[in-house]
Amino acid sequence: MVMLLKGNGRFDFRVVGESYRQANLRLLAGPEAPDGHDLDCLAALLFQDSNPHDPNAVAVFIVHASQKLTMVGYLARKDARAYRKCVEKVGGQDPQGMLCRARIVGGWNDGYGDTGYYGVRLDLKLPLSFGTAAAWKNWSQRLL
Repeated sequence: MVMLLKGNGRFDFRVVGESYRQANLRLLAGPEAPDGHDLDCLAALLFQDSNPHDPNAVAVFIVHASQKLTMVGYLARKDARAYRKCVEKVGGQDPQGMLCRARIVGGWNDGYGDTGYYGVRLDLKLPLSFGTAAAWKNWSQRLL
């Protein structure tokens, strides 16, 4: 079962490793723009036990309208450990992941040499809490 996570509305939970996935973020948000991007989207958080650098890794994917997933980064190591502990408390396994609101930000180019990387911010808080189906339906309408 996929769980829908409730955040604090501030989109202040950071993702790491986006610098390696700029091409993916550009495809999702669009080309660099003078004012950059602030794009609402949906993120899937998936355990990545087979990660060669961190067996406790939690990968962050953006969910497309076509229900495809594009990897955009990871939770930081300490955040991944805390997230996994929270998941264990609410049910243990994470076979299909959890979803939360996300924003793709940055990606600006003012045309005069000032450019900025794309980044991802999650609307996530620990310990985990879960949103209602009605709230998600209202929010998901904004994505389509």
